[in-house]
Amino acid sequence: ARFDASPAWQKLAGDVRDLTRSLEAVQRRVVTAEGRFAEMAALEVKVDTCNGRSKALAQQVEAALEEMQTHVMTVADRAQDSHVSLQKSHDWMAKELHRISTGVDDGMKNLHTDVNHTLLAIQDQN
Repeated sequence: ARFDASPAWQKLAGDVRDLTRSLEAVQRRVVTAEGRFAEMAALEVKVDTCNGRSKALAQQVEAALEEMQTHVMTVADRAQDSHVSLQKSHDWMAKELHRISTGVDDGMKNLHTDVNHTLLAIQDQN
């Protein structure tokens, strides 16, 4: 008699086949889980890379903002200096125009007086 022909052996062989199929199913699930775990690890690396890039970009933006603020302050200082210089030039020009205007007025008065004296002198001679 063969051992594999007995009902106990057949039941045992069937149980072993079922167990083997179950183990194969578990193995497939493990392989799938390992693949997902590898994908998650790769995603984690990508997230870490993105975080690093974000931090670097934030530092660049901060540096650019500081540089821009310095530039704006420099431009504001120059504008203030230009305004002061322009005001001084305006004041000087106003004084000069007043001096010239006064000089012209005085010159016209003197010329008018000289012309009147000359006319009176001519009349006196006639």
